[in-house]
Amino acid sequence: EEALVNRINTDQANDFGNLLSRTTSMIDKFCGGLIPAPGQEEALDREIRELALSFPGQVEEALDAFDFSRALQAIGKLINRGNKYIEETSPWLLAREEKTRSRLGTVLYNLAESLRFATVLLSPFMPTVPEKVFGQLGILGRKDLLTWESVQRWGALPPGIRIKRGKPIFPRIEWEEKERDLV
Repeated sequence: EEALVNRINTDQANDFGNLLSRTTSMIDKFCGGLIPAPGQEEALDREIRELALSFPGQVEEALDAFDFSRALQAIGKLINRGNKYIEETSPWLLAREEKTRSRLGTVLYNLAESLRFATVLLSPFMPTVPEKVFGQLGILGRKDLLTWESVQRWGALPPGIRIKRGKPIFPRIEWEEKERDLV
């Protein structure tokens, strides 16, 4: 039980949930709640785009082989890369100066698009999660953005969509070790 709780807290709450929360929080705070238009692409942006585009094929191949663990590992890499991208680009610093606002837009757009990719790829494993994530990204009901086909190309997420921040989709589970009466 403890290992399961730790896994849920790490993979879901700390990684995926945190990426969603941080991204929507920064879009809300720095862009008035609207997904920004991307500006000029830099090397880190190309890296996250190319990585995201490589995963639908990897996940599909793993699913065809019934290798669910490998599929989830690939999706986890995209989520982890998104969190690392936040640390590498420091959007909170980009938001401080007008001259870096275009860069901020690119970073926040890429984070939102990465979340869209990861969520579509996770849908076979967690069928109730996409509705929550897509609701917060403001794209619920936009079938053209929610399908497997939609993650075959980068940049389908239209700028200007209003996000709808919500409660954490994966609240942390507090583990309390209970002593058992073995008598």
